[in-house]
Amino acid sequence: MPLEPGKSFLRTIFTETRFFLSLTRRAFLLSEEISKALVTLDEQRAEIKALKEEVRALRIQNELQAARLEGIAIRAAAEATGELSRRLGYLEGRASRD
Repeated sequence: MPLEPGKSFLRTIFTETRFFLSLTRRAFLLSEEISKALVTLDEQRAEIKALKEEVRALRIQNELQAARLEGIAIRAAAEATGELSRRLGYLEGRASRD
């Protein structure tokens, strides 16, 4: 008399197989999601690096512009001081002649 597996044994095997396949499917889907997330992270990392370079370039431009403006302000102040000194000298000379 050949031994046939009982229905409860087959049901258990079927249930365990379904559970294993479900876990395998979930693990595969999770692996795909992780792969997509890693690609996105790499893209964001590259974008952040590019943005850092742009910020660095803008800061350098800002510093150069500030230096230019400071030079212009110093030159204008020197010219105004020179003009005031010239006028004051003229007025002092005129006052001494009077």
